[in-house]
Amino acid sequence: EKCTYIKNGHLITLSVRSPHRLLREQNRKFVRASLERPITIFTVEKNEKKTIAELTANNFSIQINTFKTIDISGGGLAFYSNSYIKPGAYIIINLDFISLDNDKCRQKAKVMRCSKVKNSKDLYSIGTEFIDIAFPVREKINRFVFAQIRKNAKKKAEQKT
Repeated sequence: EKCTYIKNGHLITLSVRSPHRLLREQNRKFVRASLERPITIFTVEKNEKKTIAELTANNFSIQINTFKTIDISGGGLAFYSNSYIKPGAYIIINLDFISLDNDKCRQKAKVMRCSKVKNSKDLYSIGTEFIDIAFPVREKINRFVFAQIRKNAKKKAEQKT
C-alpha cells in the first residue's frame, strides 16, 4: 500500500508493506494454554454465591457432567458444552488433572460467557473465572499451564522435523 503525506507544500509518498504476520496481544492477568481433555463440572441448580462446602450440601440439586476443555489459565477455564449455562451461574470444576499427588482439587468458578459455536447445532463455548481460589491452587494451575505450553511446543517442533 502507499501512503501520501503533504508537508510544507511538498508531496511525499511512502511505500508501506502490509505485515506478513500479526501478533494478537491479550490483556490477561494469566497465561492460557490450550487443553483438550475431558473434565467433570458440577452444575448447581441454586445459583447463589456460596462456599464449596455450602454448594455441595444435600439441599442443593447438583448435576454432574463431563465436558471437553478448550483452554486453562490461573484465572479460569474454557470448555465446550452441549447445553447453555447462564452467565453468572456458579459451578464447581474438578481439577484433579493439575495435581501429580492425586489430591482432590475442586474449584468454584463463575460462568462469564456462554456463546453458541458457529456452524454447530447444539454446542456452546463457555468461559469461566475461578472464584475464591487459594494461592497454592492457582500456583498448581500456573505450573500445569507452563508445563502444557512446553509440551505443546515440543510436540510442534517434533512435527516439523
